Order: sequence, then structure tokens, then C-alpha cells
Amino acid sequence: MFNELQAVLARRKSSSSFDITDAEPEPTFPDDENIKRHSSAQLEAFEAAALRRQRSFRDAEINAAEKAGQMRRDKLAKSAAAERDLSPIRTSKSGILSVRDEIERERQSQLTRVVVEPPLVKGSYGVADAPAPSPANHSPAADAFARFLGATDVADTQLHFMYCMTNLSLAWPTKISTLSKLLSPLVPHRSRQLLTGLAAKQARAEYAPPKGVRPRAALSVIVIGAGPVGLRTAIELALLGCRCEVLESRESFTRLQVLHLWEWVENDLIDLGIKSIDPSIFAAADLRRCSTAQLQHSLFKVALLLGVKVRFGCRVDSVDSLSSLHRRRIDMLVDASGARCELLNSLGFCQEVSLKSQKALCIVISLANNKSPEELELRESTWSQQYFQAEFGALATNGVILENLVYYRSTGAFADAATHYFVMTTTSDALHAYGALRELIREGELCAKENVDYDMLERYARQAISAFVPELSRQEIVPNNLTIFDFSERKQSNRAATIVSGAALGELRQETSCLVARVGDALQEPFWPEGLGINRGFLGALDCAELAQRCMPLLLKPLGQPMATLEDFDPLLRRREEIFGLTKRLSGSNRLKELKPHLDPQRRYCYSLDPRTRYASWNRAEPAPNSARGAAPGGPPRMSFHVSGWSQTTR
Repeated sequence: MFNELQAVLARRKSSSSFDITDAEPEPTFPDDENIKRHSSAQLEAFEAAALRRQRSFRDAEINAAEKAGQMRRDKLAKSAAAERDLSPIRTSKSGILSVRDEIERERQSQLTRVVVEPPLVKGSYGVADAPAPSPANHSPAADAFARFLGATDVADTQLHFMYCMTNLSLAWPTKISTLSKLLSPLVPHRSRQLLTGLAAKQARAEYAPPKGVRPRAALSVIVIGAGPVGLRTAIELALLGCRCEVLESRESFTRLQVLHLWEWVENDLIDLGIKSIDPSIFAAADLRRCSTAQLQHSLFKVALLLGVKVRFGCRVDSVDSLSSLHRRRIDMLVDASGARCELLNSLGFCQEVSLKSQKALCIVISLANNKSPEELELRESTWSQQYFQAEFGALATNGVILENLVYYRSTGAFADAATHYFVMTTTSDALHAYGALRELIREGELCAKENVDYDMLERYARQAISAFVPELSRQEIVPNNLTIFDFSERKQSNRAATIVSGAALGELRQETSCLVARVGDALQEPFWPEGLGINRGFLGALDCAELAQRCMPLLLKPLGQPMATLEDFDPLLRRREEIFGLTKRLSGSNRLKELKPHLDPQRRYCYSLDPRTRYASWNRAEPAPNSARGAAPGGPPRMSFHVSGWSQTTR
């Protein structure tokens, strides 16, 4: 028996299938002296225990591998479902909060990782020229900011901007200078240009607080209407440090009209960083134009970066309803709601006829742009009867009488559709004779839907299109984008601004004063073919902000000083009406005479809040409202511009 046990032990020690060091704890085998005391059953028990330990180790490794694979599959499934679940999440407040908490947990986990950044050599390059972050430095804030810039829906834009602010642990609104310092090292070059450019713009001397305004005091401003001019006004007021809130009745930006921009307006938008948000804007070298929705989206994003709050689906039916829509004190109310709005009539505003002519009508039609090579080669242009008498004469023989026709093409960026956009002016008599108008009734009802035969109106417009752009004569129309307007008379506001007591707006503090102003079409109804709406509207936005800056010392009196009376504002209001008189006479034909050059000798954009930089006939020697603040002449470095972006330069 002893010899058999020794043979078994020798075979087990020499076997390659078992190593006594592989098991822990190691089984105890009998030595030569004690082996006689062990039976064959005990040795088999020792061998079985060793084999069980080997199997347990192997099973543990298999289970660990299966668990790692399952975690990988779960992670891939979660990332694939994230985008699919975004739509219902964005409409749920609890969903937004849960996503915010998840982002915060991810951010905290990333803070525990050690990231080695390349050293920055002081003075070797500016912030705008710093190297782009490596993939190792990628952060949820940078990803949210990229999604924010590329969002084509207002809900997505606000949602991703909130994600970005949450990941940076910033409360909103936050100064653009603070946001730029935290976010610029994380984002690509173009995004850094936008952030640093806006921060540099707000740091200019022209936006410094006026003398007599207590520190950290800010006007509380309501802007009614989120059109291009309303958003531009809110942006300028935010640059002045105002707390701005924009109330928009629509749920989204859906207007497909194509805007014709003067050169100074293009440069003004580039100075705001529009090219960093939408590189496709102003892509045509010969024509400056973009769709209304495209411009609204870019201005909306700039407004959010500067701390402007925009509320959609918020309709203001009367001045009395403002107290329920806005809980704070209102220091300034800006009407940018559009032409012929009666919202401020109870505050002394009304619309007056500025121009009355023969019955002139404007037809606007948008055709689908499929972006085919043949469509992209079509030449955008304007045609006037004075210079194309043969073409307009041939149309007149067929009953289509026009004075001019404008054709632009939109890219569809940040809009519901890409379009071929046509504007043409005609007469009511011609449309009635053609059958597009059923009756020649009184003004105001001439273009009512029940008086228009839209099938005949479309046929009328297509005949005009076939004469100048025959390739598009059979192009399908964009649904609900055939309209007609009556330009027989154009109206303008009886005043640009006024001062009312807080009681007129339902304020609890009756002794307060509120500055009320109008901008855009609410101030002066435009003539569409000349593009006066957007171009005069941006001048009005700057003039409105400049008035607010001069009124700040009166509206924001230091504690302990008596409140300003309505008479204290009279000199400033008279001055604003004089400047409004300059924009009244501005047109497409005399703009070079009425406006100063918008570029300085170094080819830098030089328009500012000061009307002396813009209007040729406004040369009064008057101090700037913040001249006593000790700002350096000319302020901090301005941003010069190029079509491809910004470059910093000293003034």
C-alpha cells in the first residue's frame, strides 16, 4: 500500500496539468513519514479539492470577461439611445433636470482624471491663437457648446446652451468675459473667436457705465418681438449691461423672406461674430443677403451668450398684461412687434401716414430651391422697368404690369427650406383686370384673403418669373409662401420714444419712470424692394440703445436721491426725435450721402453707439455719456473683420 501511494504522489508531482502553486490556499499533502496514516479516500479528497480550486479560478475569469463584454454592450446601447431619447426629454422639466444631474456626475468623474496639458508660453500667442484642445481635453461643456452653435431649432439651442452652462458650473445669465475665460480653452478656434470677440466688444469704452450710475445697477428691459431688429436691439442693450428679456409670440423662427443688406449692416453683423456661428452667411461675393430665419437664429445665439432671456410663445396683447408676464420692475419697454401695431397706443403712440401714392401692391413668392447644379448657376439680380423696357413691355401685353422685380436665392441654413425668393411691385388695377383681385375695394381690405384669387395671383407671378428667370417658371411653390401687400401708403410712428410713469405699466412702485421706445417696422414701415426694413432698423437699434445709455443716470438714481421727474427726460427725448428725423429721410438712393463711411482709413468697422460716427449731418460737439469714467481714448482693442473671421488689432 505504501509503495502504491508513493507512485501516485510521484505521478501527480511530475504532471504538467497541475501545479501546487496555482491554488490558494494550497492543499496539504502527506509527507513520506505520515503517508502510511492516510487512506486512499483521503488522497482522492485532496486531489478533488485542488481540481475544484482550479475550476473556480477559471470560472471567475470567464465571468469577469462576460461582465466586461456586457458593460461594453450596455454602453454602446446607451449612447445609441441617447439621441433618440433627446426629443421627449427636452420637453420635460424633470427630464431636463435628470440630464443635468447625469452631466454633473460625468463632470465630477472627469475631474478625478489626471490630464497633462501642454505648457503655454507666455506671450507666444493670444487667446484667439491658442492651440486647439486635444481629444484628451475634451469636455461635455465643449460638446454642448458645439451642439449649441449648430442647433437649428430654438428649443435645441436653449437646451444645449443650458447644458454648457451647467457643465461649467455657471449660473445664467453670466458675463461674457467670465464665460469666455472658462470655455475658450476647451473649444476649437472658430468658437474661441466668437467668445473672445464678444468679450472684447463689451469691454470697449463705449459700453462703460455712465457717470452717476451706482455699481452693479442695471436697467430691466422688455423687448416685444424677436425679429432681427428686436434681437439686435436686445444685444446692444445687453452689451450696455442691461437685464433684457425678449417676448416673442411665435414658437420658432419660420420666416423665409430673404433680406437685402447694405454693406455696413454686413460689417456690423460680422463685428458681432455672426461668421463664427454661421460661416455660410454672406457667401455670395456680389450680393449681401440672407433669409430672415437664418439671421434670427444667429442673433438669437449671440443674445443668449450675452445674457438675454428669450421667451417664445409669449404673446403680449396689451400693456396691462406685461405685469403678469414679467414680475420685475420695468425700466425700459421696447416695441419691436412690427408694422401698424397698436400695442402702445394707450401710452401716447400712434401710426401716421408718411407716404401716400397710387395703389401700389407688392407680391412675394418663394419657390423651392432643390440646389441642383442648374439652380445654383442662376444669376440673382434686380430688374427695373426703367432699364429693361423691352422685357416689361412684353409682360404688359399679356396683362402683367410690373414696376420692378427682385430675385434672391437662399441656402436654407437654419431655416425650414431653401428658396428662390421673388419680390415684384404692381398695381391694383392690373391685378383686378387679370382676375387676381376680385374687387377694387377700399384700402385696408384690398389684400384681404377673401378678396384675393390665389390661383390667378400665382399665375400672374409665374408669368413675371418666366420673363426674367425662365428656368424657374415651373418650379414648385413653397407651401403658404405666396403673399400680397398693399404699399399704397406707408406709415411711421408719431414718436420714437417717451417716458411714462410706472403706474401706466401696472408697477407697484408708482413713483418709478419707464422709458418706452419703438424700433424696426413699428417705428417706420419700410419699402421692401429697397431693403429699408433691416437697414434702417439696425440704425434704430443703435439709436435706441444710445438713448437708454443716456437715460441710465435718471432711471437708476442712487439710493437716497430723489427720483427723476418726467421733465428731466425732455432734453434727451427731443434729441432722440432729431436723430429719428435723420433716419426718416434715409433711402437706398441717398444712403451714401446721409451716412458716413462705415470703415476707417485702416479698413476697420467704425460705427458705434455715438450717432456722430454714423450720420453725416450729425456733428454736434457733445460729450459721451460715459466720458467721465476715465476710459482710455478709443477704448480697448476693437475687432477688425475679414470674410473668414476676426483678427484682433489695436485701434
